[in-house]
Amino acid sequence: MVTDERGQVFVHADKEGLGRLMVILGKIKGNLEKGECDHYHLATDAWAGRDLSEKKGIQNGTLINEVTINGWTDEWAQKHGFR
Repeated sequence: MVTDERGQVFVHADKEGLGRLMVILGKIKGNLEKGECDHYHLATDAWAGRDLSEKKGIQNGTLINEVTINGWTDEWAQKHGFR
């Protein structure tokens, strides 16, 4: 993942990476269906992770070392200002 000077995020993924992301999102969604807020950290090796690459490939911009995906119930979305 790379972000440009405008804040646009570029995500490049292969089949395996997309499959892993779908599993992670499915787990977060499943927990929300049980009324439980959940989150997951995606990170590069340098940030003690294994989900994000440290290679920018064709993209110019700033490498993103960590992404946190939060799943909020309606109550928590309201509490944290997302509704």
